Amino acid sequence: MDLPISLPRDLTSSAARVVEALIRGGGPVRLLYHIDADGISSGAIALETLRRLGMSAHASPIKYLSEARIGAVLREGYSRVMMVDLGSGYRDLLGEISRKAALIVVDHHEPAGSPPENFVELNPHLLGIDGSKEISGAGTTAVLYLAATGSIRLIHLALVGAIGDQQDVGGFAGLNAEFLRTTKELKILEERTEIRLFGGPEYPLLLSLERTLDPYIPGVSGSSAGALALLEKLGIEPKTNGDWTRLSDLTDRQRRALLSEIIKRMLSAGQEVSPESLIGPAYTLLSEPRGSPLRDLRSFATLLNACGRTGRAAVGVALALGARGSLLERAMSALADYRREIARALDSTPTDEVGELLILRGDRSGVPDTVIGAVTSIVARSKPSLLVVVGVARDSEDPSILKVSARLTRSGQEAGLDLNSLVREAAESAGGSGGGHRSAAGAYIPSKAREEFLTALIRGLRK
Repeated sequence: MDLPISLPRDLTSSAARVVEALIRGGGPVRLLYHIDADGISSGAIALETLRRLGMSAHASPIKYLSEARIGAVLREGYSRVMMVDLGSGYRDLLGEISRKAALIVVDHHEPAGSPPENFVELNPHLLGIDGSKEISGAGTTAVLYLAATGSIRLIHLALVGAIGDQQDVGGFAGLNAEFLRTTKELKILEERTEIRLFGGPEYPLLLSLERTLDPYIPGVSGSSAGALALLEKLGIEPKTNGDWTRLSDLTDRQRRALLSEIIKRMLSAGQEVSPESLIGPAYTLLSEPRGSPLRDLRSFATLLNACGRTGRAAVGVALALGARGSLLERAMSALADYRREIARALDSTPTDEVGELLILRGDRSGVPDTVIGAVTSIVARSKPSLLVVVGVARDSEDPSILKVSARLTRSGQEAGLDLNSLVREAAESAGGSGGGHRSAAGAYIPSKAREEFLTALIRGLRK
């Protein structure tokens, strides 16, 4: 099959073997996908792949793998289990599933542990491709989709997932760059450099300012009154000739004034400002109407993540597959809820600074475990002079467990730190488990082992 994108031969061959394994099996597939934007994009692509192969599936989101969750899956009695955007980092936990069912894992996290029997895996790391930067979980699942169908209908989700996993920071690289090149060549996407605001350059500017959380604009993010006051201060009308004023409508002078005011507000609140956090490529999905939040890929990823983090992952999957109307309204409601939680967390979470490590004590201020990752990412981008930002929150399902999110700052990335190994080792020393990518990782640890984990992480940073 001639694919519309140039992919490494060993990667397409590996994907073809996974397709063969799917075709050989019988019965419905139990599909598990992660709850973030990359996981939801992966889940949507996997569902469409299975549908095109004539297979039914029972799909569910999952926050993390554990023995209890694996036991619950086994009790359902499916003969085939498929995981996307999770699984490779927990191979040692998967043996129980693979002894009772055919197990297929499509993931981009670095593999850890020995592969069990009756196990088929598609993972770029196994082929010398850096899954932490060069391809996302959605991109890896898109390779499977292309091998199974040859269709380009969902390949933009490879980039939605990559943006959700921050793989666009510093520009797309590797296979992500190839996905971008292909989608631009096929007139699926357009790219331009713009101020980073929710909705992109063609979204109503008043709503863009109010709904932008990354970067977090003090007094504006999450506040319609604050957004309106900002526009009034700059002499920018919210509407022009009865239509919403958009970022793309501004003159160069207005755009510079807006950027200057955003920087001034961030600096006055003690945030550090880096150019890449405020200005960068905007990717426009040309199939979406002007004014839709899904027309901008970054906002698309934000919406999917909000759906997953507020218990509405199935809504995100439906959006990724093309549903609109009332489901888009539900996704916007999820975003409003998510935005309020993040704004509250940014305003109320106590912090401790230990050397070049910043700790967000979300377990003390009641930050939900589904929000702590986003808060940690936002803070990390506003503290480039530090190395690492770590957020801690209590697991909503089990208060005896803490969720840990760790992010490298710009300085941490330049220093070449590897959070995947640092967090994994610290979590294991504290009786938990963790891992992820070089610049973003997470862990689940016993609540009583919080200080033990942090001490081990600090010790690892000082090596």
